[in-house]
Amino acid sequence: MTASAPALEGPRCFCRDCLADLDFATRRCSACGSPRLVRHHALPALTLAHIDCDAFYATVEKRDNPELADRQVIIGDIRLIQRLEDWSDSTAGGLQIYVKDVNRIDEDVKAIEESMDYDLYGEKVSDTYVQVFEWLGLVSRQVYILLGIILTVVCVNMISVVLILVMERTQMIGVLKALGATDRLIRSIFVYNGISLIVKGLVLGNVLGLGLCYVQYQFKFIKLNAHDYYMSYVPIHWDWQIVVILNVLVFVVVTLVLLLPTAIVSRITPMKAIRFD
Repeated sequence: MTASAPALEGPRCFCRDCLADLDFATRRCSACGSPRLVRHHALPALTLAHIDCDAFYATVEKRDNPELADRQVIIGDIRLIQRLEDWSDSTAGGLQIYVKDVNRIDEDVKAIEESMDYDLYGEKVSDTYVQVFEWLGLVSRQVYILLGIILTVVCVNMISVVLILVMERTQMIGVLKALGATDRLIRSIFVYNGISLIVKGLVLGNVLGLGLCYVQYQFKFIKLNAHDYYMSYVPIHWDWQIVVILNVLVFVVVTLVLLLPTAIVSRITPMKAIRFD
């Protein structure tokens, strides 16, 4: 003779949406119509813990879109929204479309709007999150300003270096002029020396800069405050076209600037230069 386990009293099924107690064989909640039911034979003896992920999602949405800060946000299954709004299965409040070329986003939005019905509209992500893109634009302007300052410093330093070279070779310039060398030939000597320094500097700078970017790309050791910057580390995007353009721009601009200090060569006379000490 065996003793049977005591029967557990209480519901063995409930609705996840409205928490109504239901029969175990129920397929859909009789109170709200939701199919999201929880069933278990030992449910009366279980302790259930509820983790509110919806509140987390709503907080993230408010962080990414400041316009929602003072508004109520509800996170729900699209099927629930369709049932509450009496929509068909193919109806939604909006669709996200990803484009391959962000530079053509205006053209793509215009083409999509032309193919939509009159009661629908298209909105760019830059219009939805205006503050975020304004912040990104401010960062981009700071980058351009910083590049301009760096290029100016490089030009001033190269002018100083070439002037020092000319002053140190004053007697050599006088001898070359006495032997029949033209100002253009002498200036080209100092320009070539300056170009050599530029090339060495660009090679060393690219090795150090790209090497540091590669280390950050792999290990992400430079961290950011995610609350302020919307990311936890400094991201690295490899755009080799920009790298080539910057190198060519620096080389051309600094090379042209070298023509300014070498112009002093034409003012040096052979007699005074040979006697210069």
